[in-house]
Amino acid sequence: MWSQSRLYLVVVAAVILAGLISPEFLTVNNISNVLRQSAALGIVSIGQTLVMIGGGFDLSVASIMQLVTVMMGEMTRGRDELILPAFVACLVMGLLVGAFNGIVTAHRRSASFMVTLATSLVLTGARLWYTGATPSGLLPDGLRPLSQGQVFGLPFSLVLMLVMALIVSIILRSSLFGRRLYASGANKEAARLSGVKTDRIWIATFTISGGLAALAGLVLAAYIGYVDQWLGGGYELDSIAAAAIGGVSLAGGSGGVWGTIAGVLLVRMLMNFVLVLQLPIEYQYVVRGAMLILVVALYSAGQKRQE
Repeated sequence: MWSQSRLYLVVVAAVILAGLISPEFLTVNNISNVLRQSAALGIVSIGQTLVMIGGGFDLSVASIMQLVTVMMGEMTRGRDELILPAFVACLVMGLLVGAFNGIVTAHRRSASFMVTLATSLVLTGARLWYTGATPSGLLPDGLRPLSQGQVFGLPFSLVLMLVMALIVSIILRSSLFGRRLYASGANKEAARLSGVKTDRIWIATFTISGGLAALAGLVLAAYIGYVDQWLGGGYELDSIAAAAIGGVSLAGGSGGVWGTIAGVLLVRMLMNFVLVLQLPIEYQYVVRGAMLILVVALYSAGQKRQE
């Protein structure tokens, strides 16, 4: 994969190229929208980065986002005074789902891909059954600042993403947990034999991923302003693509958060460019597919160079 510095140069070059093709892309309003949209995907991708460094994948993140959006609407019914308990309940739900994924994959030695896919299907089915596919809850206006608020002229959601990235980056670089996570992802059996509690590391990463997915769901819900049954659809693959483009190995054991953030910006810019060019929304699926093909191609090329 590209180095982080080169990837950020690619992001800058992509911005310039997009602006030359369509000046509308560089308008303040559009750039602000790209950054706000990047925040939710960025928060999800930070959690996905941890899971991928550990050697797994979390395909349940989008369903967690959708679940907590419905929970927020149903629990508050538009009342601002209920935001705090509903917010806490949503985060706890995300953490519990993540912990479940981690426990099942760790103790049953099951593939994370299959376990989290199954979790996603169960959550989706349960959500649609409970709501009848037509959620009646309303999002409170007090939730809007989570996305629409500003800090020093920057979108609050973007600042929140950067703070999450900074915290996780410090943990990965400077903590015992970070070193053990990289060791576990590079060679789980060797790490276990050297005394690393690999199951605990595995459970912790999935728990964090679930919690961050819940937070991202609330951020995205605050951005769109209403309860959407399919909010965040495709984010499970977008987050994997962003992390992989940012240098996280598909096999685990390497990568970092800041490369993932660059990958997120690139992904969201490409998605937004489809809209700026007024192309059919279906073209976003083409972009997603192309990105995943690029990820696999870059990973394969890297493996061949190592051999």
